[in-house]
Amino acid sequence: MAQLGSLLSALTQGGSVRRDEWEPVVRMFVHRELLMCQSGDMDPWLHSLTWGEIAASDWQLFHPVSVIDQKEK
Repeated sequence: MAQLGSLLSALTQGGSVRRDEWEPVVRMFVHRELLMCQSGDMDPWLHSLTWGEIAASDWQLFHPVSVIDQKEK
């Protein structure tokens, strides 16, 4: 699991993060200085972290699987 510092760094550099307890396609990212969540290719929504999420230990960097990778499985 990633440390909070590395997650914040990834978010500020345009990356995405997720939690293990979320659905596999849900990710969190920053857009125009707002914290957003998105499930797959659905419209993103504004997200505010709870204290439980801030303290969670199951955060990880999100690396989306490409369509090509999904077809090979």
